[in-house]
Amino acid sequence: ESASEDTVATTGIFDILPRAVNSIPKEAYLEIDLRDTNIETRNKALSDLQHEIAEICTRRNIQYTIEMVNCDPPAICDEKIVDIVQSVVNELNYTSKKMVSYAYHDSLFMAQLFPTTMIFIPTKGGVSHRPDEYSSPEEIEKGVMVLALALKKIASWTNGFSIVWCPHQTKQNACWKRQPLETFLCVTLWYLLLHSFKQFLTSR
Repeated sequence: ESASEDTVATTGIFDILPRAVNSIPKEAYLEIDLRDTNIETRNKALSDLQHEIAEICTRRNIQYTIEMVNCDPPAICDEKIVDIVQSVVNELNYTSKKMVSYAYHDSLFMAQLFPTTMIFIPTKGGVSHRPDEYSSPEEIEKGVMVLALALKKIASWTNGFSIVWCPHQTKQNACWKRQPLETFLCVTLWYLLLHSFKQFLTSR
């Protein structure tokens, strides 16, 4: 049992060999995905899991091996950018909910270099990463509007800035250079995207 309510463990692969209905299994292959927003409780849960595997296999005289495929630290969104996005949502009079995303996004790795956050929009039935995933055009438009206006606010923050990454730098000392033109073009791009999307809906 984990000390964190955000600890999630999933078993999506479980193979029993020789996979014969009338044979006693000789081998089991199991993959476990363990995630948490707190690296300490995640690692504690992982240690407990490994200890439990060892204890069970020793008690039952079973040989076992454990292979760590990868072990990435959780990423926490930047508070300032989250506040900017929330302020835009409030100004547009939209509803919102702060939530934990357990999926592997590019943001997990980008957050190691730059201040990062993510904007999600509702899907039908709350499902995603499935063939039947669906978001209405209205929800998509809201998401684009929030993104565009959040970028606009960031562009006006300290007279406009963008982040330029240098290989020797980390998130803690990332270089911030004022580049109003580049940021303005980025915001303009998203406004054009929104306009094109509206045109697409109108023409259907």
